[in-house]
Amino acid sequence: KKLYKMADEGAKAAWDSLRDNKDECNWCVLEVEKKKISCLGSGSGGYDELIGAIDEDKLLVCVLRIAAVDGDSSRAKFLRFNYIGPNVKGLKRMPMTNFRSALNKMFSGSSLTIDITSADDIVKKEIEKELNKSTGSHKPKYYDWGNGNEDGGDEEGEEEQQEEEE
Repeated sequence: KKLYKMADEGAKAAWDSLRDNKDECNWCVLEVEKKKISCLGSGSGGYDELIGAIDEDKLLVCVLRIAAVDGDSSRAKFLRFNYIGPNVKGLKRMPMTNFRSALNKMFSGSSLTIDITSADDIVKKEIEKELNKSTGSHKPKYYDWGNGNEDGGDEEGEEEQQEEEE
């Protein structure tokens, strides 16, 4: 609750839009500072747009809504990236550490949380493997990373599932 109180109206609105499946917003980038959290950007352009909004001089919480697509249905998955920019030095990194448990509470609906220091740390195939671990036998056909960026699901898992069905 303390952290949510620190979030300005823009940050709260961005997170609420992201969680609303009827809203086109599928990503938001929030800056974590010593005494506040503010929205640096949000949009509907998916992964590519989110990556473009990352600022190497800041502490950020980046959240991306992707879709696990299986035939005619899809399920929202929320990916949270705790980002410490490479240009953030020493004590300026402390808010990310100090607020870790509060961030976990504020973003409790996240399917997966990853600490990163570069956009290159976001490896789609590895993320999809982690997401597939939590799906059990109901793996999606693919994940839609927003704005038409579709990447195949775990091909090995699909083959195993097909063998089990035979």
